[in-house]
Amino acid sequence: MHNWKLAGCGSATRHRPGCANAERAHEGSASANAKCARVSLGPARPQALGVDVAARLRVLRVEEPPKRRGGVRVASVAELVDKLHNEAKVV
Repeated sequence: MHNWKLAGCGSATRHRPGCANAERAHEGSASANAKCARVSLGPARPQALGVDVAARLRVLRVEEPPKRRGGVRVASVAELVDKLHNEAKVV
């Protein structure tokens, strides 16, 4: 069984896979869950979290993708399978 201490919210317990109770996940007591519900997290600035958000990439150019070629109509399922197998190499 693994125990994790959650910040201000008590602890959560999870059974290991393969254990008899593997499908049951337990969280802390009802009072601990109520405390978690009351905790509000306000907005945080990236600098306060130690995250650098400066742009490190430079756009060299923007261009449209190549135009799609027209499709081909096939007369039968056999012809479709043949084209998928021989031309597209997907079947």
